[in-house]
Amino acid sequence: MYAPTIMLAAVALLLPGSATPGPGASRTAEHPEVDSLISCIDCHSEATPEMITEYTGSLHGMNTVPCVVCHGALGSTFVSSPPAERCRGCHAEQVDTAQRTLPADRQACSSCHPMHSLTPHRM
Repeated sequence: MYAPTIMLAAVALLLPGSATPGPGASRTAEHPEVDSLISCIDCHSEATPEMITEYTGSLHGMNTVPCVVCHGALGSTFVSSPPAERCRGCHAEQVDTAQRTLPADRQACSSCHPMHSLTPHRM
């Protein structure tokens, strides 16, 4: 049931631009050192439970998109606020449209979509 989503997530990590922070990425907050055996959800359930509640109710959470797809791995690829290029692996058409039609300061997906409660645009 989750295999296609996990496969898409893994592929997204291998796409150009998905492994590096890239333009528009927020590097202001570095992730603290953590035990790599503890999952993001396990740690953040205690540290920031409201964020986990938002994420698990979002389309990304319901489709089990791992945190690393958007935020990168801990260390050099981690960003607290992912740039639109990190979204391209699954949402290339939307990223292209945003880059073509929006001013540079509004091209990050988080400009319109709350970070951990992503929902589709309403038509």
